Amino acid sequence: MYLGLISDTHGETTLTRRAAEVFRRFDVGCVLHCGDIGNGEVVRALRGLPVHYVFGNCDGGGSQADLRMVIEENHQHVHGMFGRIEREGKRIFFLHGHQAERFAAEVESQEWDMICYGHTHVRQVHIDHGTLLVNPGALYRVARASVIIVELPGMNITPVLL
Repeated sequence: MYLGLISDTHGETTLTRRAAEVFRRFDVGCVLHCGDIGNGEVVRALRGLPVHYVFGNCDGGGSQADLRMVIEENHQHVHGMFGRIEREGKRIFFLHGHQAERFAAEVESQEWDMICYGHTHVRQVHIDHGTLLVNPGALYRVARASVIIVELPGMNITPVLL
């Protein structure tokens, strides 16, 4: 099974559509959006995919209610600020990453096989406290937009430049 990771779209729909094409090409079974969605057009660009969203620091205020409504209308899933899923026997936590204390606590808990996050707009893959930490990069305010495909259960990482 393939897992798609995307973050920091900030309303950028052209690149989000390109990311959706990548996810379809890999036949992903689940997509995690790690926050800073931006607007409902991003959600619509990912229509038809099994997407799970968390909110980022730029998804604040009344926009969360609007985003939640569009996500639910598109039969996708919204988890609030933090999400937890299990796929192929792997426990996965995902968040935006702007709440540094919570991020550090989840890493130190060693409860998760993988933690997915965004916020920095920098693609990163590394291991900390025995947990695979993955940031897919961003689709907005970057020199080169990217997403990540994770093969489960092996947790093999494939970065994809858009």
